[in-house]
Amino acid sequence: MNVHFVSLGCARNQVDSETMMGRLQSAGWVITQEPADAEVIVVNTCSFIEPAVDESIDTILALANYKKPVCVEG
Repeated sequence: MNVHFVSLGCARNQVDSETMMGRLQSAGWVITQEPADAEVIVVNTCSFIEPAVDESIDTILALANYKKPVCVEG
């Protein structure tokens, strides 16, 4: 399974994301740099201050576009 990570906020979030990626890779997952190539997208963020909340929401909404179902008319 392919997974894409986005880490927002402090350096601790980046460390946590790297730890999660390492564990997933050990379990056979593939880390992809492109969200379009991922079956799963993880956004690791915090929301202690209002700008962080806004950035998180904007990022999640932008990445959600990669996971919308595609309708094929036949």
